Amino acid sequence: MKNKTTVYGIDHGFGLIKTANTELISGVKFFGTEEPPLPDRTVYFDKKYYVCGGKRMSVMSNKVENDNYYILTLAAIAEEMKKKGRTSDNVIIAAGLPIERMGREKDSFKQYLLKNKKVDFSYEGKSYHITIEDVQVYPQGYAAIVNRIGNMIGTHVLVDIGSWTIDILPIIDKVPDASRCSSPNMGVITCITAVNDEMRRKYNLELEESQIQDVMRGGTGQLPQKYLDVVKCIIVRYTDEILSKLREIGFNLEVTPVIFMGGGAIVMEKYGKYSKEMTTIISDIHSNAKGYEFITKQKEK
Repeated sequence: MKNKTTVYGIDHGFGLIKTANTELISGVKFFGTEEPPLPDRTVYFDKKYYVCGGKRMSVMSNKVENDNYYILTLAAIAEEMKKKGRTSDNVIIAAGLPIERMGREKDSFKQYLLKNKKVDFSYEGKSYHITIEDVQVYPQGYAAIVNRIGNMIGTHVLVDIGSWTIDILPIIDKVPDASRCSSPNMGVITCITAVNDEMRRKYNLELEESQIQDVMRGGTGQLPQKYLDVVKCIIVRYTDEILSKLREIGFNLEVTPVIFMGGGAIVMEKYGKYSKEMTTIISDIHSNAKGYEFITKQKEK
């Protein structure tokens, strides 16, 4: 790897944008030339202000259709640079896409992140300068388990439960089977939507996403019991639908080891009716970003 070049793994999720050590809600509010009242998570780039985090953006058909994910990328890099005590760096961005969309979106996503080689911006009032040397794009999910794939004898199935998609990748005798991979739109946002659909039907109201997410993690969301019962019922139904999808594809879950990872892995751990003997839960939401960094560093040696 070139001297003084740092690899920054970034997982551009629809719910959270994650690095190896940090995460931000995938939300961007545009302020134009008007400085926001508070500096927290504010990006100043190209003479315009943006505030990151806050309310999650709506799901987009393609992440390159506007500047939001570019701004979030700058914020994510700045968060990592803060931890490293840097304000200037030569950068390789290591990112990912859903497995099924790699072929058609990889090049455009790479060019989107590479559109400015030298970038001067400020984050939370501090100036940063980066030179983007390269962008590497990998399949989501696979990157997180590449360092353990050498031990996967026989058939395994990796299920990366993200915000909008779940990436399903069979691994047969240490080799990913790309011919059977899929990325159905069954991520945790679909479960959150189903919860609020049911809440509107039964009680004519909606819950905050943060409340539903707390229940997904095993909490109560500080909800009255009657609301909590509805949320849990829909979450259990959601985990059943994921397991049913795996069976529909052709996996015998009684004999096939399954690895659940991503932000939704904790939902499966808390509510899923799976075989504990045949299931591994990777609950670290930073595992994709760490995997992107790992693969890139191995390639650049």
